[in-house]
Amino acid sequence: MSTSKGFLCSVLSALILLGMMTGLYNPRRETSFTPPPVRPPAVYGGPALTLIEGGVSEYVIVLGAEASKPEITAAEKLRGFLLQISGAELEIVPDSAPARAKELVVGGTNRYAMDEELEQALGTDGFIIKTIDEKIILSGGRGQPRGTLYSVYDFLEKFLGCRWLGKTVTVIPEQATVKVPLEIDEYEVPAFIYRQPSTLPRVNGRDGYTREDDVDYSLANRVNAQGMIGNSTNEEEVGGIITWPVTHSALAILPPGVYIEEHPEYFAKNEDGSAIPCEHGENNPCLTNPEVIEIYKKYALDIMENNPDTQGISMGLNDSGTICLCTDCRALYAEEDNGKYFEHVKIPLASQSRALMEVLNQVCEALEEAGYTEVTINAFAYGTATYAPSIDLHEQIVIHFCPINMCYVHGPEECEYWENRYYFGDVLKGWGKIAKRITIFEYPLSYNEPGAAYPVWGQVQNYLQFYYENSAVGLTQCTASIYDVNFYEMTGYIYARLLWDPYLDLEALYEDFLPLYFGGGWQYIREYLRFTAEEASGREIGGVTYHTNSLEGSTKTGMLAMTNREIKYIDHLWDRARALAGSELCLNNVRRAELSWRMWKSDNFRGEFWFFNLAKSRTKENKKLFDDFWELLATPKLVDGVLTDDLQIWYNSVDWWITQDDFYALKAYRLWPKMWSWRQLGRDGEGVVTGFWDLLYKSIL
Repeated sequence: MSTSKGFLCSVLSALILLGMMTGLYNPRRETSFTPPPVRPPAVYGGPALTLIEGGVSEYVIVLGAEASKPEITAAEKLRGFLLQISGAELEIVPDSAPARAKELVVGGTNRYAMDEELEQALGTDGFIIKTIDEKIILSGGRGQPRGTLYSVYDFLEKFLGCRWLGKTVTVIPEQATVKVPLEIDEYEVPAFIYRQPSTLPRVNGRDGYTREDDVDYSLANRVNAQGMIGNSTNEEEVGGIITWPVTHSALAILPPGVYIEEHPEYFAKNEDGSAIPCEHGENNPCLTNPEVIEIYKKYALDIMENNPDTQGISMGLNDSGTICLCTDCRALYAEEDNGKYFEHVKIPLASQSRALMEVLNQVCEALEEAGYTEVTINAFAYGTATYAPSIDLHEQIVIHFCPINMCYVHGPEECEYWENRYYFGDVLKGWGKIAKRITIFEYPLSYNEPGAAYPVWGQVQNYLQFYYENSAVGLTQCTASIYDVNFYEMTGYIYARLLWDPYLDLEALYEDFLPLYFGGGWQYIREYLRFTAEEASGREIGGVTYHTNSLEGSTKTGMLAMTNREIKYIDHLWDRARALAGSELCLNNVRRAELSWRMWKSDNFRGEFWFFNLAKSRTKENKKLFDDFWELLATPKLVDGVLTDDLQIWYNSVDWWITQDDFYALKAYRLWPKMWSWRQLGRDGEGVVTGFWDLLYKSIL
C-alpha cells in the first residue's frame, strides 16, 4: 500500500472508529438471537455389555500381581467412580486369581498379551480400550506411567458420561444400571507429548477445590507437563509428569548479589567496556566469558549430582533487554549477521541466541561426559534470544518458543501482522531447522489486564494444527490467572482436548462443555464467542486491518471494535444467558465470564459506562463492576502457606487487584478497570498512596 493511500486509510479508519464510539456510525443490525437447532446426542442402540444392574455387578477389576503404582491408582479410581455412579463396589483382584468371564482388566496383566509393536507405539501416554468377549481391557503400555490412568478416565467419559470440565464443574451421572457397547476397540496416542493446557494454579482450600479434584481434572484432561508453573500430578502414584522447567533463570545461575561486586566482568557490558546498569537485578551475563561458561556447567552438574532423577534444567536468560557488547561477544555476533538487527542496538537478531546456544551446547556435552544423557536443558526463545541462530543444537536442548506478541484473531499463515510474520515466518521455522524439540509457550490472555475480553477462540484450533504440522512437540498455555474470567476454564479444556488431537470436531467440544458449564442459555454464550472472535475482532475498518496481542489491555482496537447496536446485541446475549442458566453454579459461571465483557465496556467508555449516559452513572457502574469482581473472585489470602481471613483478588505474585477498602478510599472507581491492579498502578504504591489524585499521578507516571 502506498504511503499516501495508507495515510488516507488510517484517517478514514480513525473517523469510523470515532463514529462507532459516539454512535454516529451505527449501522442497523438485529439485536436478538435465535438459537439454532441443537444436534441430538448420539445414542448407542447396539448390543451391550451390562457392567452393573440395579446397583449389583458380576464384574471384578483385575490388576497385575506386580502392578505399578499408577496402575493401582487407575484401578482404585475406576472402582471409586463406578461406586459413585451406581452404588456397586467392585472387588479388585490380582491376575493370579482364577480368570472369570466378566472382568475389567486394568494395566499390564496375564489376561491380555499386548504385542511389542503396539506397546512401542503407545509410548508413555497412549492407551487402548477394547472388549474381548465379556472382558474389557483398559491399558497403556506395560510399565508406562500414564497411559493406563488415561484409559480409565477416557472409559468413564466416553461410555459412562463423566466429565471433568473445570474447577467448579465435574459431572458424575448416577445410574443404577451401567451398560457399554459389546464391541469396543479404542486406540489413542497424543499428538503432542508435552501438554500444559491450563495453567490455572489451584490453591487447596482457598476456593473449595481440593488436591484430589485437581488430580482428577489433570488426569481426565491429560495434563502431563510442568514447565514454568506447577502441576498437581507429579507424584508417582498418579502418573508423574514430564518436567521440562523453563524460567528466566540466569538470575539463579549467576546471581548478581553473589558475583557482581567481585566479578563485574561476568555481566553485560557496553561497547566501551563499562557495565550496563543492573536494573531489578536482571542484567544478563556475558556469555563469551570462559568463567561464566564454567559457572553454567557447574550449575547443571551440581543439580544432577544432588538429584540424578532430574528430568530437565532451566538455563535461559533473564526477562531483560540487556545484551553484552564486549569485544568477544560482538565478534561472535558478527557470525550471525543476516541483515536483520535489533532496533535498540545495531547487532544481528540472532546474536544473543547464538551466544546462549553455544554455552548450552557445552553444558550438554559436560553432562554427557558425566553420564547424564537423558536430562534436558530448557531455554526460552524470548526477548533478546528469540531469533534462531545458524548452528547445530545438542539433541537434549528443548526450546520453549514464546510468540508473546502474536495475533490471535487471524490464522497463523493468513495474518499480515508484522509480529505474526516475524514469529511464524522467521522464528519458529528457524528453530525448527536446528532444534530437535520445540514446545510453544503461548499467552492466550491480555497479559497486562488479566480478565479482560480477549477472544482467542476463533483461531485456537488453527494455531494448534499449525504447531503440530511444524514439528512442535508440546505447549504451555500461559493463562496467568487463578480465576475463570474471560473463559479461562473453557479455553483450558479446549486446549487440553486439541493438544491430544488437534483435528477434533471443535463444535462438538463446545456443545459438550458449554451446556454443562453455563446451563440452559449456553447457545447465547456460543454466539458471544463466535461474534467476538469472528466479527468484532481483527476487523478491517476503513481499509486498515486491526490485530491483537497479549501485551495490551481492553483498549487495543484489535480486541473488539463495535457499534452501539452491536454492543446492545451482545448485552442481549448475556441477558438471555443469565436468565436461562438454571442452577446457581451455572449462573455464577455466566456472571464470571460476563465480567470480561463489562470490563471491556468500562475501559472503552461504552454502553452503560459512557460518560454521558443519562440513564446510568459511569462511577456507579464501575462500583457495581468492582463489587461483582470482589463477590465472584475474592478468595482468602495465602501467607506463607496459611490461609488468612483477609480476602484478595490476585493473578500472580506481581499482579493483584486493590482491596475493596482501597477501591473506595482512593476513589479508584473514577479510573478504568485496567488501573484497578497494582501491576498497573505501580507495585510500590500499595500502602503508600493516600488519595485519588496521588493515585492518578502514580498511574500517569
